[in-house]
Amino acid sequence: MRHSQLSFLLVLLTLPVTGLSQRLAKEKYSTSPYAGEVITGASIKFDTTRICRDFVQGEEGLFVFSFVNDGNEPLIITCVKSSCGCLVPHGPKDPIKPGQRAEILGKYNTGRLGVFSKTMTVESNASEPYVVLVVCGQVFPSTIEPSDSLQQFTTPYNRP
Repeated sequence: MRHSQLSFLLVLLTLPVTGLSQRLAKEKYSTSPYAGEVITGASIKFDTTRICRDFVQGEEGLFVFSFVNDGNEPLIITCVKSSCGCLVPHGPKDPIKPGQRAEILGKYNTGRLGVFSKTMTVESNASEPYVVLVVCGQVFPSTIEPSDSLQQFTTPYNRP
C-alpha cells in the first residue's frame, strides 16, 4: 500500500514539471525566426556577398553589391570600410526605406597585376550590424609581348 502511495505522489510531482517544460518548448519555438517571426527594425539582405571578376590592366574595376532593406524601419549605412587602399568603397548616404533597394560599390585599382581577394565591411543599424562583402579576381596585362609569353613556357634545351 505504501509503495502505491509513493508512486502516486511521484506521478503528481512530475506532471507540473512536464507541463512547464512543454510550455517553455512551445514558447521557444514559436519565437524562432523559422516559425514566422516578424523582423523588427532595419534589416539588410544582399543579393550576394561575393563577386569574382577578371580585368585587363587599366580597365575600370567596378563591383556592385545590390541589397534591400527587408525590415520595417529605415536602414542607415554608417560606414563602409575596405581591407586595402586598392579597393575604394562607396555606400548610400541617405537612409534606405523599408522595401527599398540600394547598392554598395567597390572600385578596385586594376593597375596592380595578379590575383586579388579583398573585403569591404558594411556597418549599419540593421539587426546584424556588420556584413562582410568579398571581391576577388585577377588582373591581366593589357598587352603581352610574344617573346615574354614564350619565355614563361620554354626551358633551355642542351644537346650533348
